[in-house]
Amino acid sequence: MLDLYSEGGWTMFPTTLFGVLAMGAAALIALRPERRFVPLVISLSVMTLCTAMLGSVIGVLGVVKASANAAPADVTTIVTACATQALSSLLVAFLCLSLAALGSAAGAFRHAMVSRTT
Repeated sequence: MLDLYSEGGWTMFPTTLFGVLAMGAAALIALRPERRFVPLVISLSVMTLCTAMLGSVIGVLGVVKASANAAPADVTTIVTACATQALSSLLVAFLCLSLAALGSAAGAFRHAMVSRTT
């Protein structure tokens, strides 16, 4: 797991931070299903995706910049390293957002069940 963070670069940290906060907000919705928490989960989820996409763009930009001046024998190594950086932040974001979506779905289900009985 630590390799993932060292390969992913600095954008892994804000991606993880926003992802964990999104999961926490989703857990809050699962425990207390109130509509007022929904914008919080949505905004934190969007921030998670934005920082993950930033990491991906930086990784792709690294491929373009590094391979332009590299020897043909080194291009494969450069592409592999930069692709790992580009995909690592997306991996963390999708893991966090999957768990956040699960928590939000649980809260929506609980809200539907409470609304149905009243």
